[in-house]
Formats: sequence, structure tokens, C-alpha cells
Amino acid sequence: MNSTPRIPDRRVAMFCPNCGTESHADDRFCKNCGTTLRTVEGAQSASASSAGLPQQAAALPVQAPYAPAPMQYVQPQAIAAYPPPVYPPYAQIPQQASSSSPLRAIFTTAVVLIGLGAGVFYYLQNGKKVIIGTKDEVFYSGQATKDQATALGNALKADGYFEDKGVTVLLSKGSSGTVISFVVKDGFWNQAGTLSGFEEIGRTVAPTVGGLPVQINLDDTNKDVEKSSTIGEAAFDGGDGVFYEGSATLAQAQAVGQRLKSDGFFEGKGANVFVVKHDNAATTLMFVVGSDAWDDPQMVNDFEVLARDVAQAAGGLPIDMQLVTSDLTVKKDEVLN
Repeated sequence: MNSTPRIPDRRVAMFCPNCGTESHADDRFCKNCGTTLRTVEGAQSASASSAGLPQQAAALPVQAPYAPAPMQYVQPQAIAAYPPPVYPPYAQIPQQASSSSPLRAIFTTAVVLIGLGAGVFYYLQNGKKVIIGTKDEVFYSGQATKDQATALGNALKADGYFEDKGVTVLLSKGSSGTVISFVVKDGFWNQAGTLSGFEEIGRTVAPTVGGLPVQINLDDTNKDVEKSSTIGEAAFDGGDGVFYEGSATLAQAQAVGQRLKSDGFFEGKGANVFVVKHDNAATTLMFVVGSDAWDDPQMVNDFEVLARDVAQAAGGLPIDMQLVTSDLTVKKDEVLN
């Protein structure tokens, strides 16, 4: 007979909180329903009756799992969007300026007086020239070619500058770029509007000599440069462009264009703007517009706001704001301080 005494089972009995089935304290799951037991703090316990063990102290109250109060979404107040600016209509500048411009007649009258004499002087110095018609002439030097000189002369004829009266123009191309020099009557370069007129001619004929930028010189009869201006363009998408003239720079034109783009004026629809700096005068900011925008007070005000906004990119205030037609006729001119 086996006399080995039976060792009482001292494992604490637990009761499943889900189905009430008795389980041992070291059981992880209820053998009846599978409920997790070790994480349940509120299960009742009792000693096995055969062991005569005292009943365990009641377990701590079960704490309900943390459940944060639901967040309440607060509808933010509507923010009034700043209305985008609506700028007046604009027009692209024409590829060829009108040959009926009164400046053409003035220029021709002035330069023809010294055209032949200057022509002889430059011919002796260079020897390469083309004749347009029977009297007008284009001298060319450096990397400039005869074909370019001929194309330039024909463009000047189509533009109304060459009228077969013995006018002389010089074309040179080198490492510093393209230069077109107009030989004019002494003192003519100081007359108001003269340099602007020649800048217009230079911009018009530039495609015949390789395109912009082009330096425009006004020379006296000794080939001394009396006035000079650089004409160029900062091009943007869709044909939008900022032309720069005089002492204005490409960097300034690019900065102005970027500002016009961020302001919503440049939208890739062929808008044209000019930045012009002559001597000590205020910087001129020209907007090429259409549809009589200059007669609409609200449109004029919109351009004033726009001009002030881009002024810093052009060198700062004051700015001479001009609204011009597609042939660059000034319709509105005011200085903004």
C-alpha cells in the first residue's frame, strides 16, 4: 500500500468573470470559454476545500479602461480670401513698328545732312559696305556678315528709315555683342525723344542681325559715340516679356518679370512690359495695353498698384508709369512716388 501522504493542491482557484468556470490562478485562459484570466483583476478567488486554505482577500475593484472624451470638432471661422487682382487687357507689341511714325521723318531729315560725308570717312576706315537702293548704306565689321548688313538695310527701308537719301548706318559684331550705330547730325542726340525713337528702331530690326540684345549708338561725324543704349528682353512663358532699354539691366528685367508673374499679371498670354532708364531721369515702367484701359479709372488704379509693387525690382521709386498702345503710343503717363 502506498503510504505516501497526498500533498494538498495549494494553487489558488479563480473563477472566470465571463462564464464562472473555476480555473487555477496560474491558468492564462478559461478552459471553458477562453476568456483571458491573468489580466482580469476582478475575478473572485477561494481556497480549495480539500486544502482548508483561507479565502484570499478580495481583489481591487476593476478600473474601467481609459476612454477619453470624444473630441468635438469646432468649425473654424471662414477666412475671407483676398480677391486676386484683375488687371486691364494688354496687347503684344507688333513685330514691325509703323513706318508712318513722325519720328522717322525727323530722323531722316537730320541724318541725311551728314550721311554722304560720314559714309566716305567710314568707307576709308573699313571698306565693307552694302548699298540699299542707290544711296543709303550699311557698313559692317567684326563678325558681322554681308548678308546681315543687307538684311538690316532692307529692314530699315521697310521701316521707313532708309528713303534713299544717303543715310549711313554701322553694324559690328564681336565678343561684346551686336552694335548698331546711327550717324546723326551734331547735337541731334540731345533732342527729347531721340534716343527712345532709335531704341524703337533698334528693337524692330534686331531680328535681322541675330536678335536681342543689341547696343544702339548715336554717333557724330567723327564716329564718336554721343549716346548709347542697350536693348534686350527677359522672356517668360507664353510670350510674356520684359524689354529693358537704356541703362536698365537684364537682371532688373528678370526681377520685374518674376514679380509680375507672382502678382498674376504675367499669365503666359503674351503681355509686354518695358523697363527704361535714361540718364538721371526716373525709371520708366511701360505697360502695353489695349481696349482703352487708360480711360478706365479703376484700371488705371490697378496699374498704379501693380507699378508700385514691382518698383523695387526695377530700382525703386519714383517710377514713371506709362500705359501705351501696341505701337508704343503713350496714353497715360504719371510719376509714382
